[in-house]
Amino acid sequence: MPAGTPREVAEILGAQRTAFRDATVDYLLRRLPRLRRVAPLRQRHRAEALAERAVGLVARSPQGMLRGEDAADLERAGRANRRLGVPLRVYPVLAQALKAGLRAAFEAAGEPYTAAARDAEALAEAACASLARGAYGADLAGVPAATAGEVVAVEHPTRTITALTVDTGAPVPRLAGQHLPATTPLAGGEWAPLSPAGAPDESGQLTFFLHRAKHPVYRRLADARVGDQILFGEPEGGLSAPAGPAPATIVALDEGYAAARSLVFELLGREEPPETHLVVETRYPGEHVELARLEALAAAASWLTVTAVSREEADPWWLAARQTGGHVRRGAAAVASLVDSPAAADRTVRLVGPAALAEPAARDLRAAGVRDLEVEAWGDPA
Repeated sequence: MPAGTPREVAEILGAQRTAFRDATVDYLLRRLPRLRRVAPLRQRHRAEALAERAVGLVARSPQGMLRGEDAADLERAGRANRRLGVPLRVYPVLAQALKAGLRAAFEAAGEPYTAAARDAEALAEAACASLARGAYGADLAGVPAATAGEVVAVEHPTRTITALTVDTGAPVPRLAGQHLPATTPLAGGEWAPLSPAGAPDESGQLTFFLHRAKHPVYRRLADARVGDQILFGEPEGGLSAPAGPAPATIVALDEGYAAARSLVFELLGREEPPETHLVVETRYPGEHVELARLEALAAAASWLTVTAVSREEADPWWLAARQTGGHVRRGAAAVASLVDSPAAADRTVRLVGPAALAEPAARDLRAAGVRDLEVEAWGDPA
């Protein structure tokens, strides 16, 4: 039966992903061959991500109408694409490329090209217009596409964690809890989300805690030496610092610690911060690299308490067991105590960490009745 609804169009695109992707990319690169220079090692990955995003967009968009939240996401993507060197003139060509991909998918499926497919063409036009609008708006506002910084200090508190301090020469406009896409010349076009560990200030110096074992791009960034250059894109994501009279809990899972630390330091600058409990979860006890400093801070700030937990009971031999300077609850999970607390629903909760940990934790918190919950989760570098 011919595709008569957006969902049926999406099903054809999903079944013919390869034809859709290849036709779209082939059209784009034939019209704009210079795009081959934009992160060439990541072209296939980005083309696959584009195909997946297009399938989802068509499935949830009625008759070629772009939903408001999708338009906003695309505008943010247009801003982010500037750091890759993607020029504005790409987007009208991309719209035509997506149409070529649609027709190729229908041809591969042996399906007639229906009115619903032409609605999907209108959706492609609207989506590319949103991408261009985001990029153009940032250009018009004078927002730099990327910011370069020089590594000024490197520390290795454990075998798997590296602390980098980078000087950008000028303040980076951002909010506490946001992350910056970061790359180096040796990263092969991959960008990793890095969260500055301090509150925004005027110094232009940013400190990051990198977990080397997480992904190859983190290892390349962690191998940086003093004097090396790191390139940052525009700040993304972020959590609002807790405000108001309700007690707050900030939960940091693994590399989410830096963003949580940034929120705590943001609260330090307020006259009346709320009663705040910082819970830091790591895989191994020895990964609590700043526990002594955090506990000293909590001792000086009556509104702050700190709990450190680790999912594993002990550090493996390759991590060089170390003294954390404080008490770590071993074999525990950060969210478990919150879920079991009868007062959980009344607390303001901020949860930050990799998606594999943060998303299940967020589901548990919502199931426990937590209403004021903000979550910052990220996937693998792209």
